[in-house]
Amino acid sequence: MIDETNFDSNSTNSDFLQNGTENLPNLALNQYLLRRKRDDLFKSDIFSDPAWDILLDIYISEKAGKAASVASTCAAARVPVSTGSRWITILVQNGYVARLDDPANAESALLSLTSTAHQALDTLFPPCEAERT
Repeated sequence: MIDETNFDSNSTNSDFLQNGTENLPNLALNQYLLRRKRDDLFKSDIFSDPAWDILLDIYISEKAGKAASVASTCAAARVPVSTGSRWITILVQNGYVARLDDPANAESALLSLTSTAHQALDTLFPPCEAERT
């Protein structure tokens, strides 16, 4: 969801995420923003949960109607592509993420949540009352 060419590892990306995301589940977005703020305030190498950050980014991207590429998801999770790719493979093997060919770029892959992961995240992050109207 985050354009890796504009990615700043020292920012929370809150300006990017808060533009055009009014229809996202607030709890998922808040979880993501809180994790980024935490990484800004503490040494980020003491906290590590790339699989969760990857799932959150794909979920937020899908709710915003945007494609999640491997590179942008790794940037959003603040992990190198090599580390992110290993975690993406684990998430694919566990049935939570699907890796799809990018029709616009033969050398790139897009990521999407499986229905199992989507249902679990929808349960974890139910829409707020304001989002239902």
